[in-house]
Amino acid sequence: MPPTRALLPVLLMVLNTALPAVASADDALPLCYGYGCRVDTRFAVSTSQQAEVAQLFAHVATPDDERRAVSQASGLLERIAGEQTPIRDDKGGNFSDGTSPGRRDCVDHSTTNAEWLLWLRDKGWLRLHTPAGKAWRAPWIVDLHYTAVMTEASGRQWAVDSWFFDNGHDAAVVPLDVWMKGYSPS
Repeated sequence: MPPTRALLPVLLMVLNTALPAVASADDALPLCYGYGCRVDTRFAVSTSQQAEVAQLFAHVATPDDERRAVSQASGLLERIAGEQTPIRDDKGGNFSDGTSPGRRDCVDHSTTNAEWLLWLRDKGWLRLHTPAGKAWRAPWIVDLHYTAVMTEASGRQWAVDSWFFDNGHDAAVVPLDVWMKGYSPS
């Protein structure tokens, strides 16, 4: 075997570990909708779409930069999912959806965003925050609401909430303590 052929497996191994995760095959991300995650599915994120997401995190230098990238990534992933599922018709809040099969409540949004934060971490793009599951609030007893949560290295927790907006809009990323008091973008 020529020497260059013998080095091919080693070269491929080095390239595989040196290239960013974006170079992998399509990923299938979790998504739920239908109010209360009645429909639990997955949607494909192509390598070129992964590159778009990666670009949002390419120049992150501070936790604030990363929160902005997370907000934008949530919107982008919703738009990608909307190309493949009926969530494209989801409207902000709970009452503007009508009978759309793609309607989503805060359970759907928080569950999906919590999963997407794990994916962003696993890809190596979420470096300054740690996914922290979900949180719920009921500041006025009847106003039960859920959000995905991430924790900054300082210990400060942040709500990642896309429920307020129509599908594909950047998520609200606000301090969890502010969100817990009934935060709503105005």
